[in-house]
Amino acid sequence: MREVVNEVLQSSFQEAISDQKLKIAGMPNIEAESEYKEGNPLEYKAVFEIFPEFELADLKDQTLEKLEVELTAEDDEKILEKLREQRKEWHEEAKSAAEGDRV
Repeated sequence: MREVVNEVLQSSFQEAISDQKLKIAGMPNIEAESEYKEGNPLEYKAVFEIFPEFELADLKDQTLEKLEVELTAEDDEKILEKLREQRKEWHEEAKSAAEGDRV
């Protein structure tokens, strides 16, 4: 009986979102409001998110300002040092660990 109720809930929900032309995002959480009893209406609660509706602005009359940035040799060195830190590789050493070593 539970499977039949779940199928009816899913079917009813799909019909409702189709009628309302809703575009849901993700999986809905559908729960029966009470235990189904023959002859009584089946009521349920559905919690779900929908995609927002929006219109794209007309961008053909928009202008963009191209920004120019000048990098100094010091800036280049800072960037390279940051990349070296991010991409360094650790390897084993045959010697004993000394102060300042990472182990």
